[in-house]
Amino acid sequence: MVWSCHVGTDTPNDLARTAWEFLRPSVQQADAYVFSRAAYRWEGLERARLAVIAPCIDAFAPKNQPLEATTVNAILHRAGILEDPDAKVRTPEFQRLNGRPGRVVRRAKMIHQPIPPGSRWVVQVSRWDRLKEPLGCWRALSVTSLMRWAPICCWPGRRRPRSATTPKPTRSSSRSAGPGRRCHVVNAIQRRADVIVQKSLAEGFGLTVAEAMWKARPVLASRVGASRTRSATATAGCCWRTPATWSASVGGSRPC
Repeated sequence: MVWSCHVGTDTPNDLARTAWEFLRPSVQQADAYVFSRAAYRWEGLERARLAVIAPCIDAFAPKNQPLEATTVNAILHRAGILEDPDAKVRTPEFQRLNGRPGRVVRRAKMIHQPIPPGSRWVVQVSRWDRLKEPLGCWRALSVTSLMRWAPICCWPGRRRPRSATTPKPTRSSSRSAGPGRRCHVVNAIQRRADVIVQKSLAEGFGLTVAEAMWKARPVLASRVGASRTRSATATAGCCWRTPATWSASVGGSRPC
């Protein structure tokens, strides 16, 4: 039996160690232990049975499969995210895991109007969660509107922002897209992006950074957890040392 853990903390405190002590007797019964980062390894586990294996993405899933540029635009236009009259004549299709073709028929939930063609996109794809700091991301991406960028916050899944924490729509605010669980739309958004960002307070997997790297997109990420590890091995990745440098880096007023 193998026990696997893909989340952890870079700087364990007394609370983390208390949790380890509670779980350790059960975990030690496994034949091997797998951690996603060396920094996440627990104290008190036999190192001979411990391995560090970075988590990976499914490159053949609808969320990561290759898409032609014309298909990307057709999917985004049908989903109501991109305003592109030329995309109407194209087929917004993708391939399901079982090999059968799928087609986009529903529109995403959008705050603001669809994005006009020719815009440069800077995108964050995250669940609406405090650890992903969505409001901080939203404010920082809004700065790029002045630079003729199209800032986009995309929250997949069923969790949606509460009205009390959602910024009021303004001309300079970031656009927000909620594609639900339609991962093929997320794939199209990421492949259309000119820059993908990940402004997180904590990262266990670094999923969106790994996906962006697979899709050959430039990446800007907070220097935390798995985002730091993945960006360190990338040729087009960059990490912010502190949240204070985030807006400046995205806005282009200082090099990352």
